[in-house]
Amino acid sequence: MTTNVYDKLTGMMATDSRWSIEWGGFLLYIDDSGFDKIELFNDCAVMFAGDSAEIEKWKRWMAINPSDLSEMPEPVKINVCISRESDLQVIYQYKQSIIDETGYFAGTGTNYALQCWLKNRDAKKAVATATLSDHRSGGDVMYYDLKNKSSNLSSRVLGEADLSAQYVSAQILSRGSFMNMALGLSGSISFDQALLENPDLKEMKDMISAGTLTASAPFEGMGAPWPDEERQKLKNAMQSILDAKK
Repeated sequence: MTTNVYDKLTGMMATDSRWSIEWGGFLLYIDDSGFDKIELFNDCAVMFAGDSAEIEKWKRWMAINPSDLSEMPEPVKINVCISRESDLQVIYQYKQSIIDETGYFAGTGTNYALQCWLKNRDAKKAVATATLSDHRSGGDVMYYDLKNKSSNLSSRVLGEADLSAQYVSAQILSRGSFMNMALGLSGSISFDQALLENPDLKEMKDMISAGTLTASAPFEGMGAPWPDEERQKLKNAMQSILDAKK
């Protein structure tokens, strides 16, 4: 569940805040968890979509302020868009759904965001518009403005909690919303209510508790492995970020 947009002309990077778990024909989701899809890394902003547990590995690596790439995670079930603050340029991107002039789009809400973007050229508005139509996108629009360094990122407030995919799963279990995909948002209820109505969902709950099922911000082709060429390009981009701070 996600909609990510970056405008390299204005330097505005924006995402929704929904994370979800699909199981059979059911969808369990949480909004405004504090697990941001944007992470700041030296003089760059990195926009993620994909598996929360894999994204956590990258967040933790960036948080230790690495001096080299020896402990850099492998890119698995994620996409990225990395932009530099100094000139607002994208230094690396992979698996963005659409690139339109100055706009970069990723996630299940891409087409809705693009339609808004073509009319308004406003990254935050494009994400907000997508959340109205894509049930895999929702919650507050989180943003980072690379030009003036303003943001509403939860990580600037919550600290360590926002780095944990387990933290997201715990919130999903405690206050998540549940829907039958065939019914859409109109049939959305609390997960607690869903468990009362359908005891078989206890299997889903147990899998989430055990970490077998993790939340994601899905995008097309999420399960496909990264080609070696793209892995190297990502390493080169990360090395350039480290070199820039020396």
